[in-house]
Amino acid sequence: MCGRFAQSKMEDALVEEYGITGAVPTSPLPASWNIAPTKDIYIVREDPKMRARTLGAASWGLIGSWHKDFAAARASQAHAINARRESVFEKPTFRDAIRKRRCLVPADDYYECDSVGATVHSRMPDT
Repeated sequence: MCGRFAQSKMEDALVEEYGITGAVPTSPLPASWNIAPTKDIYIVREDPKMRARTLGAASWGLIGSWHKDFAAARASQAHAINARRESVFEKPTFRDAIRKRRCLVPADDYYECDSVGATVHSRMPDT
């Protein structure tokens, strides 16, 4: 997978859509239709202490806790963007994150590449 997706909704629309009652980012992110790994994205999390849903910004991709230094972790971040539902709880790369640090990533669209490298556009259905 080439790993691209779109987040076109602005902060105020996400706050309304997801019922955000807690914190929001201090600097809004721009809408983007070509988000690559390591780019900043909006995420939605539950804050159990505050009993509130928050809107945050994070860098897309998993930063592995097993790396010796932050530079190495950032360099490998783009490689850990896909997890299979069937094995996410067993694979060492994802198992701690899926159990302890879940979040929702609002996405409007995603893009994949087929086996010969051609881009295949897949529009997510409206709900």
